[in-house]
Amino acid sequence: MVWAADLNGGVNAYEYSGTNNTKGAVNAYSYRGVGVVSNADSNQAGVFTAGNSTPTGSLYQGVLRGEYTGSLVADYVGVYGYSIPNAANNYGIGVRGEGGYRGVYGYGVNTSGSSTFGVYGYANGTGTNYGVYGSTNGTGTTDYAGYFSGTLYATTLTGGTKPFTIDHPLDPENKFLRQLY
Repeated sequence: MVWAADLNGGVNAYEYSGTNNTKGAVNAYSYRGVGVVSNADSNQAGVFTAGNSTPTGSLYQGVLRGEYTGSLVADYVGVYGYSIPNAANNYGIGVRGEGGYRGVYGYGVNTSGSSTFGVYGYANGTGTNYGVYGSTNGTGTTDYAGYFSGTLYATTLTGGTKPFTIDHPLDPENKFLRQLY
């Protein structure tokens, strides 16, 4: 067990083994729950960085990686973010992604034949709720708040289009043309 209290940084650990393996400078395992707990009086309880001029397979999998590798079958979470500093005023972002190409990337893999979701959004509240919300404030030649490549399916449609009835262009005296959605 390592414990340190230091106003200038706490614990520093380095590992220079010269081999690429799964061991790191600090490894933690717990039979009773949480392997590592970090608390800080500043706004950052942990900072993880990686820098290498040569791409490696491990960097493609993330600087900080969370995995569930157990054998129980359920929707266990690999990485969980929680931030509700003042729920009455709707503040807090649970997970934020920022990237030069993709801010957040979702990829679902399922070999059982049932539904798979790359990104799943759900909202539940007393006001207006958006399961998925997109906006853009770009300076590109074309800016889309949402772009879908593939079939788009919706169980209900409200807002942008409204039902209407007009005279049928081929027989305006006897027929109507109705747009229902």
